[in-house]
Amino acid sequence: MSKYDEKAKNRIARCLQKNYEQVRLTVPKGTLAKYKAFAATKGISMTEMIKQLVQSDMYSRGFEYKESADE
Repeated sequence: MSKYDEKAKNRIARCLQKNYEQVRLTVPKGTLAKYKAFAATKGISMTEMIKQLVQSDMYSRGFEYKESADE
């Protein structure tokens, strides 16, 4: 890998760390492949599918998040 590629990789990693959070999901063996296959039928990534499902559930239940002063 060239120096430029390494610099770009580091820049992207810093951006991701600064602007995004990660969620780790543990599922029984074989489940991940099913989730990915289902997401593919919708033409989206598994991550996007999970985000859409959570947002849809929150919206349908009328959930509104309010940050506390402690956060």
